[in-house]
Amino acid sequence: FLALAVFVHQADPWTVHPPPSKPLRPLESKVMHSQWSLHARIDVLETRRIPLNFGGGVSPPFFDPVAYRTIYMDGSNPSRLIEAGQDPWFLDKVVTAGPYAVAKPGPKVLIIGSGGGIDTLVARHHGASHVTAVEINPKTVELVTGRFAEYIGDPFSDPNVELHAAEGRHFLTLDDGRYDVVRLTGVDTAAAGASAGNALDTAYIYTVEAIQELWEHVAPGGVLGIHRASGWQTRRVIAILAAGLEAEGVPTLADRTFVATNERWSDVIVGKEPFTREQVAALTAWAESAKLPIYYDPFTPRPGELDRMIRSSREDRERLISVSAANLEPTTDDSPFFFEALSLRTLWKHWGKLDVLRTPNSGYLVLFLTLIQAAILAAIFIVLPLIRLGGVRGRIAGRGWLIPYFSMLGLGFILVELVFIQKYMIVVGGPARAMSVTLFTVLVFGGLGAYFSQRIDLASRRAVVGTLWAVVVMVLLSLLFLRFGLAPVLGLGSAARIAVGIAILAPVSFSLGMPFPLGVRLLNRGSPDLVPWAWACNGFLTVIGSVLCLIVSMAAGYTSAMLLAAVCYAIAAVAVGAACRSAAPAP
Repeated sequence: FLALAVFVHQADPWTVHPPPSKPLRPLESKVMHSQWSLHARIDVLETRRIPLNFGGGVSPPFFDPVAYRTIYMDGSNPSRLIEAGQDPWFLDKVVTAGPYAVAKPGPKVLIIGSGGGIDTLVARHHGASHVTAVEINPKTVELVTGRFAEYIGDPFSDPNVELHAAEGRHFLTLDDGRYDVVRLTGVDTAAAGASAGNALDTAYIYTVEAIQELWEHVAPGGVLGIHRASGWQTRRVIAILAAGLEAEGVPTLADRTFVATNERWSDVIVGKEPFTREQVAALTAWAESAKLPIYYDPFTPRPGELDRMIRSSREDRERLISVSAANLEPTTDDSPFFFEALSLRTLWKHWGKLDVLRTPNSGYLVLFLTLIQAAILAAIFIVLPLIRLGGVRGRIAGRGWLIPYFSMLGLGFILVELVFIQKYMIVVGGPARAMSVTLFTVLVFGGLGAYFSQRIDLASRRAVVGTLWAVVVMVLLSLLFLRFGLAPVLGLGSAARIAVGIAILAPVSFSLGMPFPLGVRLLNRGSPDLVPWAWACNGFLTVIGSVLCLIVSMAAGYTSAMLLAAVCYAIAAVAVGAACRSAAPAP
């Protein structure tokens, strides 16, 4: 006990430290406030005067010190709290101020991803008549309206400023306003990510469907501004914008786009109507005054892939995307992995070049290594014991359906569950709600399905096999809903969305709950000693399936993952059919 007490005192096992890959790690001594929420751990660094040299900041010629504090989400994704009372010169020079050079006087502004409030300060500085700010993390909202409100000048107490704690896509589907400036500044839902881990996070705000929803909120004569890191991320934003706006009847981005950069991040400004020469002149004058290089304007061709992508036809743009080393494919709600920098094709081509995998980073490497690790462990703890236990091996040979049946149930179940969690993020508003609604429904109605399965007559091959084919049908029907039935639901209020989400998932969960206990009953008739191995096969394939679901979804979309789940249950149906044909108890 004494040794344990000394260890606890010296090692401090209760404090959670950011990993070395996180930007916060070397700055931990400066943390003045820490707080946990459902979304992330929040840390606020103490006051300091340094240049605004971050992504949405100013260009190097204006690296004069500014007083601000920094909010970190899970040790990364910084957002700034600008100290009030200082000369606000920088609010004209930040790279995200461009839209106000062409916005009408007194614009209405929508900000998705408010963070520490710098975008709100920029909007008010440029005479916004009304600002609607949306921030996904309610704890961040508490900070800027509570403890640090006075520090930043309390902008959110202004009656012309609204601050909503909501997920961006969820807010867009409920809001029917039209705005002169719609602003997305480095919105990172990937707070948990570091290095390659970022690529594993979904980003529903950077999809073709999200662009269409944002576009609907841009008023006539208004502009949409999207701010991302220069390089492949900005080019991918262009690809997503082009695909989304083509569906909205905008044939080309070439005549309505302006791109400026602070040499780290770029701001893509898209007009609801084509920019006039006067508007481009105003944007150019602003960029020159802020000493921001211009990557694109409609009237001056420039060298580089970004300029070619914006000016090219759809066919030429698709060709540029196909030959690019980075993954520039437009992300959709079916595969919203914006931060995945490499495609499987590029990953395979450069598999032996680790420098390519590091810059840009790819989540595929992490997933494949995890998949291999899980497969090895599954082999060690499932296959090896079955080989060594000769007495059991003979009984397995007489129950050849066991391994494929229970393995496919585990794989199919986790695929369906994870896809619903991901897709319900938009429906119910954020990952915490999505997981709560999905797990509640799956556990409750899956349990009811397991209870009901006791009524199925094991002597009836039609009833047993029919149960599995019914699951296949339910999975395919739920896929149709996820693909084509979400849009009407998104127009409902939050409570109605949750109710509809439960109603849709309930019958699927009920059907998913029946096959496993049904298989256990079949085993208990002649080989009850094999039941533990049924659990083992099911459990390990569930672990492998959680990784495989991400790989399939990133490479081919959630639709493919659901189709794979349907195939799993179809294989299980064939396997259990074979079991029913040899239904006599094993000797």
